[in-house]
This record gives sequence, C-alpha cells and structure tokens, in this order.
Amino acid sequence: MVRNHHARYFLKLAERAEPELLSHDSTHWLTRATQGHFAFAVRLLGVADALCERVGSRWPAYQQERIAHALADLRQRLSEGAYLDAWAGGRAVADGDVLTLACQTHEAAEALSTPSLLTRREREVATLIARGLTDRAIGQTLVITERTASAHVENILRKLGMTARAQIAAWAVGSGLAAAP
Repeated sequence: MVRNHHARYFLKLAERAEPELLSHDSTHWLTRATQGHFAFAVRLLGVADALCERVGSRWPAYQQERIAHALADLRQRLSEGAYLDAWAGGRAVADGDVLTLACQTHEAAEALSTPSLLTRREREVATLIARGLTDRAIGQTLVITERTASAHVENILRKLGMTARAQIAAWAVGSGLAAAP
C-alpha cells in the first residue's frame, strides 16, 4: 500500500535525524534540514503528524515532548497566520505528494553538506579547524588577524547551523576538505 510505503520512508528519515532530534536543541536538525525556512519546517511536521494519524500510529512517547518543543519554538519564529497555514498545508499533503516533499527536504539537506555553501576562505578556515588550530594559529597561518579568524569561524558556525568547532571539524572531514585526524 502506498500510504504504508510513505510512512516507512518518513520513519527512516526520522531515524537518521533522531540523534539530533534528541539533542538539547530539538529544532536544530529541522532548521538545518530546511535551511532556516521555518514555515517549511512546520509543514514537514504537519505532514509527519498527518501520516502518523492516517496509518494509525503515534509519535513515540520520548519524541512527543521534543516535537511539541520544536513546534512551540517554530510558532514563536513565525506569525500566527504563517504558522497555522504551514501546519494546515502540511496536514493536507496528499499521500502521492509526500515523496516529492521528502525529496525536496533531502535536496535542502544535501545543499547544506556541500562545501560550496562556504567561501573559499571559510573552507580554508574549516580545514585548519579540522587540524586542531586555534583562532590565533589560523590567523598566523593565513596571515590574518585573530579577530578576522574568529569572524570566519562564527560565519561558518552560522552558515552550517552548528554550535561548536568540533562540529566544523567533523563537517570538514565528512565533506572531504580535511583528512581525518
């Protein structure tokens, strides 16, 4: 049955996102996957909610609180009308269109994993972070001030939706910019 196939597909996507869903920032994975398009994030949660309902399933108890928190956070980031429109739009997605929506989400997530998201200089900085260099050492290596190096690090964190240098290092290795230590 097509409906069950779509539900299984979304469950597989959820399983891949689960470590981040269970992190302290429950909207982090969703915001990254939708490139900060909060209405699209609400729509995706509306689709998932409707799919669970259609197949007679429920979110696991340990995820219900996280999803409620994510929705509350997203509701604050949008006007009430935009939030309600996005939720209703997600819940109204026909079974046949779910796969198309999932592919759009996958393409957005893929775009975030590509090195082209960063400038050439930011890619250089990310590579040096992966090698374990401090902002001061990055500045000396690239012949820029420590403050400029720090600004590049902040830009990388913001563009990639990350919060720690270790995440940049892992991303740089995963993107092929740097060799694993």
